[in-house]
Amino acid sequence: QQLYQQQQLYQQQQLYQQQQQQKQQQQQQYGERRRVEQAVQDPSFSEVIFYINGAKHVLQNPDPALLLNEYIRAQPGLTGTKKTCGEGGCGVCTVMLTRTDPSTGKPVSHSINSCLRPVCSIDGMSVTTTEGIGNSRDGFHPVQQKLAECNGSQCGFCSPGQVMSMYSLLQNEANPSAALVESHLDGNICRCTGYRGILDAFQSFASDFDPATSACKTKSVLSAQAEQQAPHRSREVVSFLASQRNRTHKIAYLHAKSNKLWFHPVSLSALSQLVMRYQEYSRKLVVGNTSIGIYKHTNEQVLIDIKDIPELVAISQDSDGITFGAAVTLTNVMETLQSAASGTKTQHFNTILKHMIRIANFSVRNVGSWAGNFMLQHDHDFPSDFMTLMVGIGATVQIRNCQTGTVTSNVSPLDFLNTDMSVSHLLSLNIPFCTDSSEHMRTFKVALRHQNAHAIVNAAFRIAVDSQSKVTTQPTLVFGGISTRAVRAEATEQLLVGLSLNDISTLQLSCQSLLTELVPKLDPTPGKIQYRKSLITALFYRFYVSCLSSVPDDIATVGEEFDRPISDGSTSYDTNPVTYPVSDGMPKPFSALQASGEVKYVDDMPKGDGMLHGAYVRSKVANATLDAIDTSEAMGMSGVVSILTAADVPGVNNVDNTRNLPQNLYEEVFASKNIVYHGQAVAMVVAKSQEEANAAAAAVKVTYKDVKKPILTIEEAIEANSFYPDPYTASGYTTGDIDSGFSSSDYVFSGQVKDGGQFHFSMEPQTSIVVPENGGAGPAGRFILHSSCQWPAATQSIVAKVLDVPFHRVQVELSRCGGAYGSKITRNNQHAAAAAIAAYKLNKPVRVVLDLETNMEMVGKRHQFMCKYKVGVNKNGKIQALQLDYYANGGYTLDATVGTMGMALTTADNAYYFPNYKSAGHCCQTNLPTNTSCRAPGCVPSTFFVEHVMEHTASVVGMDAKSLREANFYSQGQVTPYGTPIMNWNIPTIWSQIQESSDYESRAQAVADYNKANRWTKKGISLVPLKYGIEWQGARWSALINVYADGTVSISHAGIEVGQGINVKAQQVAAYTLGIDQDMVYISDTGTEKAPNSTPTGGSITSAMVCQSVQKGCQDILANLDAISKMMPKATWPELCQRAIDLGISMQVSAQVVGPRPQEGPFTYNSYAAAVSEVLLDVLTGEMEILRSDILFDCGQSLNPVVDIGQVQGSFIMSLGYLHTEQLTYSVDGRCTSAGTWEYKPPQSKDIPITFNVDLLKNSPNPYGFLSSKASGEPPMCLASSVYFAVHQAVDAARSDAKAPSGYYIMNLPATVEEVQTACLVDYTTFTI
Repeated sequence: QQLYQQQQLYQQQQLYQQQQQQKQQQQQQYGERRRVEQAVQDPSFSEVIFYINGAKHVLQNPDPALLLNEYIRAQPGLTGTKKTCGEGGCGVCTVMLTRTDPSTGKPVSHSINSCLRPVCSIDGMSVTTTEGIGNSRDGFHPVQQKLAECNGSQCGFCSPGQVMSMYSLLQNEANPSAALVESHLDGNICRCTGYRGILDAFQSFASDFDPATSACKTKSVLSAQAEQQAPHRSREVVSFLASQRNRTHKIAYLHAKSNKLWFHPVSLSALSQLVMRYQEYSRKLVVGNTSIGIYKHTNEQVLIDIKDIPELVAISQDSDGITFGAAVTLTNVMETLQSAASGTKTQHFNTILKHMIRIANFSVRNVGSWAGNFMLQHDHDFPSDFMTLMVGIGATVQIRNCQTGTVTSNVSPLDFLNTDMSVSHLLSLNIPFCTDSSEHMRTFKVALRHQNAHAIVNAAFRIAVDSQSKVTTQPTLVFGGISTRAVRAEATEQLLVGLSLNDISTLQLSCQSLLTELVPKLDPTPGKIQYRKSLITALFYRFYVSCLSSVPDDIATVGEEFDRPISDGSTSYDTNPVTYPVSDGMPKPFSALQASGEVKYVDDMPKGDGMLHGAYVRSKVANATLDAIDTSEAMGMSGVVSILTAADVPGVNNVDNTRNLPQNLYEEVFASKNIVYHGQAVAMVVAKSQEEANAAAAAVKVTYKDVKKPILTIEEAIEANSFYPDPYTASGYTTGDIDSGFSSSDYVFSGQVKDGGQFHFSMEPQTSIVVPENGGAGPAGRFILHSSCQWPAATQSIVAKVLDVPFHRVQVELSRCGGAYGSKITRNNQHAAAAAIAAYKLNKPVRVVLDLETNMEMVGKRHQFMCKYKVGVNKNGKIQALQLDYYANGGYTLDATVGTMGMALTTADNAYYFPNYKSAGHCCQTNLPTNTSCRAPGCVPSTFFVEHVMEHTASVVGMDAKSLREANFYSQGQVTPYGTPIMNWNIPTIWSQIQESSDYESRAQAVADYNKANRWTKKGISLVPLKYGIEWQGARWSALINVYADGTVSISHAGIEVGQGINVKAQQVAAYTLGIDQDMVYISDTGTEKAPNSTPTGGSITSAMVCQSVQKGCQDILANLDAISKMMPKATWPELCQRAIDLGISMQVSAQVVGPRPQEGPFTYNSYAAAVSEVLLDVLTGEMEILRSDILFDCGQSLNPVVDIGQVQGSFIMSLGYLHTEQLTYSVDGRCTSAGTWEYKPPQSKDIPITFNVDLLKNSPNPYGFLSSKASGEPPMCLASSVYFAVHQAVDAARSDAKAPSGYYIMNLPATVEEVQTACLVDYTTFTI
């Protein structure tokens, strides 16, 4: 404890010294800035001119810190371009940039991340956003239209970015291949759709589009005439771009705010002058500025834009190789290598290209230069793939000294890393041609995800062998991710010279040598040292085998590369034409508007001149007492209006919605005394701009006392006996006699397994805007909250209590959320309250929007769970007794932990009957942000745990898992441990149908045959069932229906559109009930004045219950019209409406439904489903491909099968991340070290199954559901475990070959590449040739 406190004190002293140094630098720069201002006589030197969607923009002296995304979003009508991560890692900010190629003089267009691009750097260019290519007034562009038609837009927040990525591709490739289309989405994350709808839409533009394998049945065609009318092709823009080829030196600088200087030289001599003049300042040469996506806080004072210096953009070729200037982008490097790749001398280029497609993403490669990539490793020890590739191929660089003008040539990349670059810059890169046809070259990259992920380890190997496979010259063996920089294994290289690769001793000696000279030191993610060490020999082995002319069949796949085929998928469902438009499959009406950027989210509302912005001051410790907050420096900074603390809270400093909560469990808006997690809000700076608020928040000094080691994990909580007090616990369920069950069993065993939680990663960040009206805090005032939330009623009540005002003085309004998944049921309330406190105090509109890093550090996530189990089973596979102990990491305060545990306990049986059963739940209190509901809360880990038990049990008994599952299925009429009878038991039907449709038996046999024939690649196939309870009781939703004189209808309901299609379903139900056309019904925004006192949108029940309230309201309207209808039997609907209004009959109805309590148990009905997944595993690395997934889902009679299938697809893929790629990590002091897209990896489009089939069970109406339907949003989350268990099966096969100890191997979640490879017991001493 004493050592921990000393470390904290040392860190505070270091921070103070850094702040003093920054002050001195700022004072020095102020004098230099004054000199620059005096030197610049011509105003045009500080003028930036560019076009957006064909409109000219002229900025005088723009701030070099101003990013294009911020500028675009500040323009009226251009909020379609979004911001989520600010790192270039999610793609919502994608726009198209058109500029004149300095070497050809022709315009070139490509996608870029606007969140990384300074406005100063687009001088002389044209920007196109989704608004510029199509809209509802002038007509949608085919890309926008097709995305909507193919159900590729759910919440819609990512859709403009998806559109602009595809549109940019089509500007360069009018008929791209389907493979190129799929690859081009490598920078775009979608959390909703599961990508299948997006890929179906965009693959329809491909030259090799096959309607037989796509849900989109028609090929998309671009109109040549329409494309010529695109804004970047207007005569004015084309003329402007052409005039930019011979540009002059320009400079932009800032007077006060960012303390940055921006220069744009167009000659090497001018660059030299700038480098020497500012050599004492922090400085960066800029081409694409993509480095700020990773290193956000470097804050260089001098930025020099070098992308228009002719020598630095030049590409030349001679007999020795190809030379690239330092400002040449990675995309240009790839295009040049691609065009040159033919014949022996370029035989390694394709190898380089295959690897480069996995460097960052298209939008980053389009503008990021190779030299910038090199400098990142030079300055920051960046894990560069490109550095490893260039060392591997034998490339060299030229370095130019700005002081002397001398150029040093033929510098190896590794020598460059040790070169002082303080007054020098990279001049060029030479990639040599291959001069030896006997050379073999391979490169490798192992990462958490297939696309847009940095390497855990990368490698490049090049070796020359003669006809007898003898090594003729010293090879090149280079690794990245082993040390802080790329490293060559020179001792092993020398060892190999003269040895024969056909000799097994050569392989073994090489592996021994590699492990001796390469000792992994780089470990940004704890626990990977051993994994990195294993990858050294594993990757070398893959290369070694690929160099051999012949190998035994069982290791042939070691040397082969897996080329992922184009993904595809099918869907099927039935409908009931009698109820149309209900049950008709159709996309959401707003989908095209989402794609065109016309749909508005909370942060898209106009800001106005008086809008203030909030930024939190967050704690840097996780378990301490707040000592003091020093705001003196921050209050003196530019733009700062106020700094709020706990003392400024007018009412109750608590945002937990639990009734009668004791004060020691309050979740405070701002910490008053106790610091309970790292990142906790201590204060909030309110300033005139977000940038000013952020800067001032960083300047607030917070001190702490009584700093203690935090409790972070479930294991630590158990050891410290840290649990929520009674009554905030969840007990469990007992049936039968558990002790008797164990005593009568043939086998009794126990185990323990855990998951790792999950960040929601909704694309729209936590956003709240509070506008005071009529004096705000005054007696006649009120507060309008525009909050991205799932539960307006709770937000209203909490904010009212925090402000100490009546509820009716707080009104919550919104139209939709850009994704939520549970993160905006309660986690939004703190930010709404903080903004409201500021608005209350200052009587000004206040905006609080969390950036991704703050969100991940400050906001809770899916609960981490651990399960301890004990099983008694007979030899026939019938489980006689099951005992479960669940532990959930709740974080520090209560929120949804007890409810989540309750859902876990009522899902723990899944589809199985256990005659003797006992479960218990334990809610752990830790020093993490309060965890909360996340899509299928509690149910996802719980169903995974019970399926894990089934797999473990099958292993113990010696049965195949499918048969053991069948032996323990429920039967119709049996009762669950929590009292729900099994009714309409569809599992036998689903189980049988999916085995037939997926050809399960023959594929399972093929998997077994494959595993017998292959040592280092394995397959697995798994079939899992699902029973998922849907609970309605106590839930309440209302709808307000207005019918107008022309017969049209507007509806405002209490549900929140988060992408699940609630609005289109409500529209369909209203049209069906009233007997009118669907386009006569409009769903308007919701709010607490229109639909008050409702429960949260969640639990997969809101759509059905909102539709029920809509139906009830429409039936009331019809009842009001009944007498008139009898009097006017031939009247049209509009005539009836007009007559009713004339007679004074109310045509406005408010209807509410409340979920009834079931007669038995908690659930109204069960959803049923099954999934089959097959995977291919690379045993040597732990990487896997999902070859195929089939889902058969019982949705009853779906209200809208197209929407529901999209929910199934998206839910399944979100769960894949939970199971395999999304790894949350924390430092010992409680800081989330995976906060951002650099370390946290949700699935992307090449992580989904190569073949992804989803069928809705036909002829299966639900007698207990609304209009015979069933829920679809959350249950499919539980089906992705079929992928995990397929991987586990492949791991079992690998462990069997490795002669692993007998017994079932427990593989915790997330089962990352590291976890999987470690389980396979890869040992180089077992490598054979």
